[in-house]
Amino acid sequence: LHLQQQMRFEIVGHAVGSYSLAAVNRTLALSIEAERPGRVRLIPVEDGALADIDRVPQPARALADRERSPTAPVVAISNHYPVYLPAGPADLKLALVFWEETVVPRAMVDRLEAGFAGVLAPTRFVAKALVDSGLTLPVRVVGQVHPLQDFAGLAASRRAPAADGVFTFLHVSSCFPRKG
Repeated sequence: LHLQQQMRFEIVGHAVGSYSLAAVNRTLALSIEAERPGRVRLIPVEDGALADIDRVPQPARALADRERSPTAPVVAISNHYPVYLPAGPADLKLALVFWEETVVPRAMVDRLEAGFAGVLAPTRFVAKALVDSGLTLPVRVVGQVHPLQDFAGLAASRRAPAADGVFTFLHVSSCFPRKG
């Protein structure tokens, strides 16, 4: 119990702009922060460590400005393409990997094996692609939930269902298995 109370999290990777991995990293950092206030640090990395954190949008910027805890155990979660091994020390380094093909390149698997203790996958498809490509590290499917507050206004603005009770959903995607 004491370890859980002291544990800190570092989310490492893209954090600027509308790039999907940046949005995921900001959302992940803020979600963990909501559950464990004061224990999350966002480490922005673009083509290397990002010195200008003013480019990170609020409220995530406050987490990027946070100092590292000198004594607490740290779980670092790196979500970056290409795979980025966090430079700082951590007690547990995990990679969060998104992938859209059935085969992961050997060089990427080797990089994961050399630097991380485990891999987090957003879908079973990604987990299978990693394992089928030779990854021997533990892989856990964690899912990926979009912040639902973005859709809060839709319920009030949608039109009433048709008289016959039919409701039409619009889904814009390929629906390929790789999309999860």
